[in-house]
Amino acid sequence: MSTATPATANASAKTKQHVKKKLEKQRKAKEKQQREAEITTVPRSIVLYRGKKSSHSMKTLVQDFRTIMMPYTAKNLKSGKTNKLKTVIDFASEIYVTHLIIFNSGIESTKMKIARLPHGPTLEFSINEYSTAQDIRDFQTFMKERVVQMGKIREPPMVVLNNFNTDETQVKLMAVTFQNMFPPVDVQKFKVKDAKRVVLFNYDPETEQVEMRHYFVKRPEASGSEADAAEDEEKEGAPKTRKTQHIRLSDMGPHIKFSLYRVLEGVFTGETIYHSQFTKTPDEIEKQRQQFAQKKALAKQRREQQEANVERKKSERDAKVANKRQKLYETFKDAVSKENTDREGEVDDQSDDEEDTGAKYTPFASRGGASRGRGGDRGGRGGARGGGRGGRGGARGGRGGSSFGGRGGRGGG
Repeated sequence: MSTATPATANASAKTKQHVKKKLEKQRKAKEKQQREAEITTVPRSIVLYRGKKSSHSMKTLVQDFRTIMMPYTAKNLKSGKTNKLKTVIDFASEIYVTHLIIFNSGIESTKMKIARLPHGPTLEFSINEYSTAQDIRDFQTFMKERVVQMGKIREPPMVVLNNFNTDETQVKLMAVTFQNMFPPVDVQKFKVKDAKRVVLFNYDPETEQVEMRHYFVKRPEASGSEADAAEDEEKEGAPKTRKTQHIRLSDMGPHIKFSLYRVLEGVFTGETIYHSQFTKTPDEIEKQRQQFAQKKALAKQRREQQEANVERKKSERDAKVANKRQKLYETFKDAVSKENTDREGEVDDQSDDEEDTGAKYTPFASRGGASRGRGGDRGGRGGARGGGRGGRGGARGGRGGSSFGGRGGRGGG
């Protein structure tokens, strides 16, 4: 019987570790690819409240609506009073937001606007009634019902539309808008256990109102025989057949009743496609289109003029900076040239002074040797160095002027 050596075991462990790292790397790459694809394909939303004053219930309603749109929305986003709508739209377009939902309350009515980014349309709704999620929980507590406590939301809700199958254009547009606000459901891969929440949109043709509700999905526990049968089918690989599975919906809130007020062509602007209170003739519609076309042309002209002004000011600023730099360069160049000229003049004066001083001043000549000796400065100093006592005589009467002073002085010998 052969036994594995330590070297073989070590190599096997390294191989397993290498394979494990490789699989982990592939898994992370796949998850990254899915996240990148999800960014551009999954609908994302921003829910805001805009207005000078807002009640506590309205702020709570906005927060509840964000909970409905989770997880593909900004739950804790705060919008300042100074933020302009155009800034919000530009910011939302940069982070792949597909729907911008804005609540605002006035003296007469409270409205909800849903805009499809980046080109529209925009649906404006008048909110007739609403109850926050806290109101629903308080009612459930009062009625001694079980209050649903929702944990962290990781999955988007399912969308259920009721009574939207009409021929009216505005109703079809509402249905398409509500569906596109949430990620689509893959029917082939869908499982009932994956359904956690349901958002219901119910349209009433008589009142032309839409009621929106939010539910939590509860699946009743199957009996022992049903669970065993399902387990046996999975083990035996029996063909899957369609079965009716019962689920229970528990109300989470909020409840919102709203009606369509008007539809705009663009993002919070543009031609009015539908209005609930006014009906226009074809001539009025054509006139309105011409007015919007003129506004667009004027806005385009102003934008081009503004861009031209910006470019012109930028060119003038660049030319001014370049001119200033050129002047500084010329000033510096003149200063350097003047300094070099002054320095050359000082060098010439110093050389002239050195030439004059060298003709009159002899630093190595003694007084006696210069006046009496034929050898000049060398004889006098030589007599002083070499002659010792006789150097004084060499300094007085040194004719030879030798540097050693041996013969220069009479008394030097």
